[in-house]
Amino acid sequence: MRKLTSLLAAVILFTVSASAGDIRVLVQKAKPCVVHIATFDKDGKLLATGTGFFISADGYLVTNEHVVDGAHSILARDYKGTIFHVFHSKDNWIEETSVNAADPDVILLRADATNVPYLTIGPTANEVEGQRVLIIGNPENQEFTVADGLISAFREHRSVIQISAPISPGSSGSPVIDTDSGQVIGIVVGTRDGQNLNYAIASEKIQGVIAETGFISQTTPPVAVATPTPFEAPMADRERAAENSNIFQVAFIAWKAGNYEFAIGGFDEEIAQLGAWEKLATPVNLEAWKNHRARVYALRGDAQRHLKHYGNALRDYTEAIRLCPDAEFSYAGRSAVYEALGDRSQAAQDMKKARELKGNK
Repeated sequence: MRKLTSLLAAVILFTVSASAGDIRVLVQKAKPCVVHIATFDKDGKLLATGTGFFISADGYLVTNEHVVDGAHSILARDYKGTIFHVFHSKDNWIEETSVNAADPDVILLRADATNVPYLTIGPTANEVEGQRVLIIGNPENQEFTVADGLISAFREHRSVIQISAPISPGSSGSPVIDTDSGQVIGIVVGTRDGQNLNYAIASEKIQGVIAETGFISQTTPPVAVATPTPFEAPMADRERAAENSNIFQVAFIAWKAGNYEFAIGGFDEEIAQLGAWEKLATPVNLEAWKNHRARVYALRGDAQRHLKHYGNALRDYTEAIRLCPDAEFSYAGRSAVYEALGDRSQAAQDMKKARELKGNK
């Protein structure tokens, strides 16, 4: 009898350990697919935060429509600190209007990303009360929090799933993942006063919204929880996101074409968004973040120099040098400004520094 009891205890212990291990593996696979979302108004002020998750390798993601309601622009950040500019359509961001109560509170967005890990959306037809689920979100800006719970009930003809996993403001848009299949079966939409009264929109509603856009083929074969694509180095990620950002890229093209006044407006907006994001959270890769800020200031300074706004140019070049002291472009540009102002001593000093930096490369 003792042997039987010991055997049963060992089996139970093994089962619990295996289950815990599976959850850890699932979290490691799913976490890179989830993003923290921040929305901003026309002045670059923070409006709201929430959660979203990638559903394709080319940067399509879903969240709740109420998370982006009224937004003028939106940024997303993964758990490694990589920043993505996010757009409503294939071409640009369209300012969102109030959510239609008759529609599912789900929206498909596109990030300036490629080769990203993503989650698979599965059916709920075989889901039952008591099924264990996992959510990963950003409740109260506690970023990338993992929580688990059970399916408590199905509501509104199974279009809404009641879950016991805890959620808070900021959890909206989080994926609800079946811990057995690893697939998304719902998206967190909100909570009601009362313990464990938390709700998610069923996956069939998500798939319906995706199908209506026509942006993603519904015939694409399902894949694992997270596509095993390698991450780029954090700096490469940040520089790629900056290069692909709609605001920065348009301003950069205008600068190259000599349309300096237009370029300055774009660089102004980019700096405002970067500042708003910094207030929200400290970037993980601070060095890469500073390098991009320095580049924007240097380019804006160069545009100001060409327009003979020398005071503004000096300010921007100096800020760029503070952020990135080894950038020859900024020293050379500030040297040209000092030369134009007749300060040949300072001009010579900055040009000497620019040549030193160029020779060290």
